Amino acid sequence: MARGVVGTTDATERKPGAAAWLGLLVVCLVSMLIALNVNMPNLALPSVTRHFQASASLGSWLLLSYLVTLTACLLACGRLTDLLGQRRLYLAALGIFSVTSLLCGFAPNMHVLIGLRVMAALGGAVLMGSGATLVHRAF
Repeated sequence: MARGVVGTTDATERKPGAAAWLGLLVVCLVSMLIALNVNMPNLALPSVTRHFQASASLGSWLLLSYLVTLTACLLACGRLTDLLGQRRLYLAALGIFSVTSLLCGFAPNMHVLIGLRVMAALGGAVLMGSGATLVHRAF
């Protein structure tokens, strides 16, 4: 550290450890999964609607339910993580997002699939709202 330089301290020069890089990797992977969860049903929509013998309006709700829920809840979930603790809520939301995304593959009908996608979007809103803050704190 240079002497006489205003504004530099030892605290600002700390190097990130392995835990910070692991946290960055997790946040990046989760962000990729959220993006996949938004876009993949677009490709599978014809097959899914045929499989469930669903109408076009239910097919559109399959796509829109996730996006509307994610968009509507993003700010509120970001504030909730500030109040209740980001790391703890991030891990809980990751569990909710993972389990509901897995259960989407076992949905017996289109209505259950749409409901599971809404639940996954709630978890995704928490994950999107706090991921960047966790990386910022780590580094």
